[in-house]
Amino acid sequence: MEQSIPKKLGMLALLTAGSLFAQTLLWVAYDYFQMQVWVMGALPLLICLLYHAVQLDSGTDKLMGRRFVFAGACLLPLLLGAALGLWMYWKYPGLEVFGGTGWGGGVIQEIIAKYSARYLLTSGYLILFAGLDAVYFLRRT
Repeated sequence: MEQSIPKKLGMLALLTAGSLFAQTLLWVAYDYFQMQVWVMGALPLLICLLYHAVQLDSGTDKLMGRRFVFAGACLLPLLLGAALGLWMYWKYPGLEVFGGTGWGGGVIQEIIAKYSARYLLTSGYLILFAGLDAVYFLRRT
């Protein structure tokens, strides 16, 4: 059964919002609990597990296809993070986040720039995991 374009766009927006919410929650917890720097490399794997669970639930005959989930959960957050980061860099090139230390004073522009970079990191993990997931894990299900 073919769905209407507005319904598909709404589902795509919901997937993107859910992915961004999970990523934001993850990075707020990282800041709140003041985790070690090496944890930053491992935390996006939690989002990858969520992505895998959503991919297992989707299929070609269901409401959302796997490519649709990939576009909403991986590509759109990556593009949003890149666009937001580039805009912040263009608008505020002197921010401490873009300097060598990466530790800002907490100005709202610095927080936005920091989280856009974190969205890029997590979405990059998701894209790499999605390739591995499509080639290896999902073929076994």
